[in-house]
Order: sequence, then C-alpha cells, then structure tokens
Amino acid sequence: MWQYFAIQSLEEMLYLELMEMIKRGIRVKRCVLCDRYFVLVDKRKGDYCDRPYKGQRTCRQVGASRSLTSQLAMTFTCYSFKPFTTECTPAITA
Repeated sequence: MWQYFAIQSLEEMLYLELMEMIKRGIRVKRCVLCDRYFVLVDKRKGDYCDRPYKGQRTCRQVGASRSLTSQLAMTFTCYSFKPFTTECTPAITA
C-alpha cells in the first residue's frame, strides 16, 4: 500500500521524514569527531560515523584509537601497581 502526500514546503517534508524515522525506530546520532549526524545501523553504542576524517581513515577508526590511547593514559597515570599483588591504588602526586 502506497501513501501519497501533498508537500508544500521543505519544513513539511522534513517533518514527515522525521515522523517516519520515529515510527520505524531509526536512531540518529551526532559524531563525536566531526559533529555531523549519522544514522545508527545497529543497536550498539556508536559514537563515531563511517565518513572519512582528515585523510584515509574514518571517524570510527580514529575515534577507536583515540579512546584507547586516552584510556591507557588515564590507567597508567592514575594508578600505581604494587608488585606481586593484584590490587591497584591511586597514584600519589605531590
């Protein structure tokens, strides 16, 4: 069954498109790196789009490496590990 709409302005078209996306459960998110909107393909958490970002790599590839680097930097700067134990304590900075 086809539906036909008499659209008279760009605003009406955008509103109709938005309502259809909501009906179908399509989620839109903003990329953390390039600040452009993208449609989530799957239901997993996605913070980065698949568009090229300053060269050959995509936002998703650059974002994954940046988040890993920042997590590792926080881990090694915030914690000092005691030898021969599995505990970790916050590093003391003076």
